Amino acid sequence: MSRAATRLQLSREDIKEIFREHDIDGDGRLSMNEMVKAFGCFGSILPFYKAHYGMAHADENGDGFIEEEELDKLVDYAQKFQHKRKC
Repeated sequence: MSRAATRLQLSREDIKEIFREHDIDGDGRLSMNEMVKAFGCFGSILPFYKAHYGMAHADENGDGFIEEEELDKLVDYAQKFQHKRKC
């Protein structure tokens, strides 16, 4: 893949789909570990920190997971810095 192709901006639906694909255990919500992997896919240099801040931003009920109802807030956060897709 060319360098230019890796810098394409992803749509909101693309970002949502990447997060959904990283729901590895299929429970319908994202754990911190799943979010770290998803942010790594977005090309984040420090995916753990992006996941941590994303969790703080989007986890409205404070249960330590991002459910479908909270996914839009996580996408809002992810759109602020996403530049490329690595996976």
